[in-house]
Amino acid sequence: VTFDNLTHIPQPTLPDIAPLMAALSTLDGQVMSLQEQLNVTQDAVRNHEAEVAQTTNQLRSGVRRVSDRMDNTIADVARSRESLSWTELIQLMEDVQN
Repeated sequence: VTFDNLTHIPQPTLPDIAPLMAALSTLDGQVMSLQEQLNVTQDAVRNHEAEVAQTTNQLRSGVRRVSDRMDNTIADVARSRESLSWTELIQLMEDVQN
């Protein structure tokens, strides 16, 4: 094997660089556009998640208030019934005494 063997190896044909550079530029622009779309979408998802979390917390708070009001109403009804029962019992005792 000699250096002369290297000179007889044909050079490969290379494609024209200009169309490759144009394609690369086009792809780069498309990638940038897609990245911007992805960023906008991610921002929208984050905002949506924040709104969902806020609404969920408001709903929890509202349900808690309704539950507390129901508990208070039930307790008030129980006290009213108890009071009414005592009133009826006192009236019955007065009726018996008379």
